[in-house]
Amino acid sequence: FSKYAKTFLAEANDTNQINEVWFKRVVAKAILFRTLDKSIAQSEWYKSNRGLKAQTITYTIAACANAFREVGLQIDLLRIWKNQEVPIQLLDWILEQAREIHKVLNDPPGSVRNPAEFCKKEFCWTLYVIKVVPKLGKSQADFGIPVFEFTEEMLLGKKDEKNHRELDFEIAVSKLVPRSAEIKRLAESKNLISPNNSKALYKLETGRLNFSKAEKNALKSLIERLEIVY
Repeated sequence: FSKYAKTFLAEANDTNQINEVWFKRVVAKAILFRTLDKSIAQSEWYKSNRGLKAQTITYTIAACANAFREVGLQIDLLRIWKNQEVPIQLLDWILEQAREIHKVLNDPPGSVRNPAEFCKKEFCWTLYVIKVVPKLGKSQADFGIPVFEFTEEMLLGKKDEKNHRELDFEIAVSKLVPRSAEIKRLAESKNLISPNNSKALYKLETGRLNFSKAEKNALKSLIERLEIVY
């Protein structure tokens, strides 16, 4: 997760949003996508009428997710992450929907002759695909979690990530204690001293790392402006 975040998501506006829960859900979505891709390719109904596999996969996942949301649920992605696979009963149900959606995509209305072009139209989703998936049954609902729990998981993930980042900063800053005098001189030479970072530097020099929030933010900013690796 750490490598993924640093490599691909360094420019994210809310870095706390890129947390462990978010990461597990992203991987779970990838597992779902790839599993469905492989299962469709091996299905007899697809072998007899190939084409539009990518469109079928994306529309199917969207339509099935919508069916869960219509009854106040979200697909339990953390369950998929934990098992590193899609539950077979859920996959079988999704495959049933994929077969019907594949039929719809390959039979566009008279106003559109090309199935691939039909897939690009908004009304393909709003008037056709979204109506294919029936109301969610109890056996499928067992693979969902309430929307409020789904949201709470993300909020807790953001909170945990924030705490981890704070702890990481404190550990990293503790390694700068021997360089505190050097950092202060460099900051003074560049006229970057402010009341808050001055207090923080004094605490750093004396080894007292109980920074206030303002001091911590000022020290972070100073270190970044001085391009000090920590």
